[in-house]
Amino acid sequence: MIDLDEDRLSALSGPELREFREILLELFPSHDVLDMFLADWLDTTVASYGGPGTHIELVLFQLVRVAKTDGWLVRLVTVCLREKPASVKLREFARRYEKVAAAYPAAEPGPFGAPLGQPPAAPWIDLHLNSAFFDLTAIQADILTAVSERPPVLAFATSCTEDMYLDKLQERIESAVGREVARKSPISLSENIGALARWRAVLKVYRDELDLGDVSVRVHVDRGVSYSPSGIPDVLAELWDMVRRDFPGGTDRSLVLLFVVKTDMGLPAGIVPLPAPAFQRSDINVWAFNAGLSLIKQYGWPAGGWRALSRFVCSRALPSDDDHTYFDTRSVYEALDRTVRELQRDPAAFRNRLGVAE
Repeated sequence: MIDLDEDRLSALSGPELREFREILLELFPSHDVLDMFLADWLDTTVASYGGPGTHIELVLFQLVRVAKTDGWLVRLVTVCLREKPASVKLREFARRYEKVAAAYPAAEPGPFGAPLGQPPAAPWIDLHLNSAFFDLTAIQADILTAVSERPPVLAFATSCTEDMYLDKLQERIESAVGREVARKSPISLSENIGALARWRAVLKVYRDELDLGDVSVRVHVDRGVSYSPSGIPDVLAELWDMVRRDFPGGTDRSLVLLFVVKTDMGLPAGIVPLPAPAFQRSDINVWAFNAGLSLIKQYGWPAGGWRALSRFVCSRALPSDDDHTYFDTRSVYEALDRTVRELQRDPAAFRNRLGVAE
């Protein structure tokens, strides 16, 4: 069984807690299944975390919230591992918070307190290494400006339709909000899917959930929607009017919307357009330099080691234009994610692979 680090689990951020809830939702998708698990392992019931008719996502939100607040999150993760030992996602999540300090003998402290010649005690990587926090300065500035004003509805728009990028962008926005954010399934405004009234009912549920925390939703307006060039689609204008009317404020929580739109599509006032991602070698250099600061502290890398890391990531990314000025968005994130996983798995072997000297 994995020996979990209670201190690190108790310090989980909003996005990390959301990841755990999403895993739980896959493992316990219904009230009955979850109720049986809670009764068998924790001597409690679904009713303790939501009244009759409460959506399963809200029950899990409250369950994880109470476990963290009351100090039994380690126990919750542990019994989940015992109940669902075949879950790869659950085991990968738990491994990031495993105690491993005893696996390394005592050593003289090196720079920044890291043992000389030894990996750090914790098998996790600083947020600088997480590709969800890629340094897109222009996008970050727009997000932080909007979040600082704290309106009842935070709305952004992007014309990049790459799913991997959209997931990363939502994580960036939710991290800027700074608290637990419940991410909902994407909404499509495609005219052949259903009446706008359907989404009014969905949004009403989200409004009620603001008592528990912020709510984040991706809204697709990039397919199946008619509009005149440079015009605002009627369905988008109607939804935006509905949202502004139904979420008047009066709470310190926000509904966070990310609209996925076409490049030439107009936007209603109040929706913040975000520049499309454009990854150049300089962007990867910035990421590698920030990552290098963490590697110096955690693994004793030399100050110039980030250059080898940058070259390595660039070699894995694919160009998006003929003159190789920009990298393909998806390939950049895949290269970053793959690189981080390899580094986490075996830091010493990865460093040797890059040829970074001691």
